[in-house]
Amino acid sequence: MPAPSTRQRLAAFFVLGLVLGLTGGALQLIESHCRAFERGALAEFRVVAFLNRGAGQAAWKVEEERLRALPEVEEARFVSPDESLASLKREDPELFDAVALVGENPLPPAVELRLSPEGVTRVPQTAAEVHSSEAVSEVRYPVSTASAILHSRFYGHYIGLALNAALTAAALSILGGVWFGRAAAWSETLWTWLGSAAGLGAALLFALPMRRHALWWDTPEVWRMFLWACACAGAAWALVASRPRGHRLEPRDQERPVAVLDAGRAERDG
Repeated sequence: MPAPSTRQRLAAFFVLGLVLGLTGGALQLIESHCRAFERGALAEFRVVAFLNRGAGQAAWKVEEERLRALPEVEEARFVSPDESLASLKREDPELFDAVALVGENPLPPAVELRLSPEGVTRVPQTAAEVHSSEAVSEVRYPVSTASAILHSRFYGHYIGLALNAALTAAALSILGGVWFGRAAAWSETLWTWLGSAAGLGAALLFALPMRRHALWWDTPEVWRMFLWACACAGAAWALVASRPRGHRLEPRDQERPVAVLDAGRAERDG
């Protein structure tokens, strides 16, 4: 089988870089979107503690301070019945019209709690602790949003771990290439870097049309994408630089020149 030409070898390394860049770019984009979703959802996530209407202003104030002192709570805001009614009018006019038919404002006072990022993991325990007071009649929070935040955090950490492991493996391969290196591989390194850069750009371009539909949008940092391209190029350099200089002949390959030499001698003697 004939050995590949220089052009074919460089094209193979370019395609290798393209595949690695496309894969790394897609993973970095997903990780960035997970982080963006987590930040946006945390900013809107609230635990609402509804207070007893007959407790009075003093009891409401004491309860607000108690809830603010909970370790998972970053912010506590008292919401009066009039504020709740005005908010309902802005968000759902039809429901507001139905409530207005009752006459007197039936909405109870409430305290909105904004939790810390770590507090979302313990939101059922926090809700139970909030509800432990007699001044609190009911506690509500969006269960689906809390689950989505935790899932997004898990996938973001998992993808980040996989990317860091790949970068570590590339760094170790570069160290191995430096230690055992016997040949230069700068052409292969350059074409792998170009392929990986093209793959990273393609991953971003493929996802760009979804920007107008996404509620949360974020892109990977430029230095991380550059580092990924360099890691791909470095791994290709180590792969080529670590190979032996010459080709090692197998025993049957070593017998061929001897057989050819014997045939030539026989022709001369004849």
